[in-house]
Amino acid sequence: MCIALPVQVICVEGASALVDDGARRRRVGCAMTPAVRDGDWALVSAGQIVAVIPADEAREVQALVRELRAEDGA
Repeated sequence: MCIALPVQVICVEGASALVDDGARRRRVGCAMTPAVRDGDWALVSAGQIVAVIPADEAREVQALVRELRAEDGA
């Protein structure tokens, strides 16, 4: 099973993008989602942006992930 986590796209550079997941920034592939733009919210799975999503959905999922990490002690 794969999990896709929400990130905000900082900048798109060719077939990759710099993204921020609220805890860190990293570079991911965006070849699967050529319409992704700077500032978009997206889902990342296995190092690739797999979908662009609404900002409110992304923030809601980020909050749930933070809760789970806090409960787990991570």
